[in-house]
Amino acid sequence: MIRLDAITLKQLRALDAVARGGSLTAAGQILGLTTPAIHTQIKGLEEAVEAKLLQRAADGAGSALTEAGLALRETALRIEDALSQAGANLA
Repeated sequence: MIRLDAITLKQLRALDAVARGGSLTAAGQILGLTTPAIHTQIKGLEEAVEAKLLQRAADGAGSALTEAGLALRETALRIEDALSQAGANLA
């Protein structure tokens, strides 16, 4: 069963960083986390949504988002926008 209540902002930010950086290592550099930490976030996110979110490159040099990963990233970006707007409203 998909557990949307188990999804965290940290996981969504890790997914976005992988999309922007093209690899778990680059995502770690973007967020100031280790590669294993990014892997843990992505794995937890995949377990929560019961879908594979990343496809590793055949040569092992990077990762790309699957269709499910792309759809979830779009949602993550909307959440970040909403949080930004909330911050502006509170200021």
